[in-house]
Amino acid sequence: MYFAAPMKECYLSTHYNGHITRGFGNENWNSHRFTLVPLGSNLYAIKSVALGYYIYLDPSKGYDLSSNLPKTLSPYHVWYIKADKNGETIIWNPKTKRFIALSCRDGNAYTRINYSNDCIFNMMIP
Repeated sequence: MYFAAPMKECYLSTHYNGHITRGFGNENWNSHRFTLVPLGSNLYAIKSVALGYYIYLDPSKGYDLSSNLPKTLSPYHVWYIKADKNGETIIWNPKTKRFIALSCRDGNAYTRINYSNDCIFNMMIP
């Protein structure tokens, strides 16, 4: 299990103005808020402020962004978060080698193996 002090709350948003909210409650600003929990070496757990659960990948499906998460972290809960060469944020799971992405078409959160524009995030700190 990992133990770390949480960082400041932030909103995870792409350049398309889409936010990671699917499965995190209704569409209000409270469901957009996340806390990044540092685990060292650019590794973080991403916790929903509204629900208190962590974003994770479901190994049986390849991905899952839902609120039905265990409170104990596993490698599927651990995310590598770092600015890319353009200074924009990428979120990657080292265990599954998948990026979090957000569709500009319908706003659905998903993961992908290949890095693309829908993998680029802004982290807005209120």
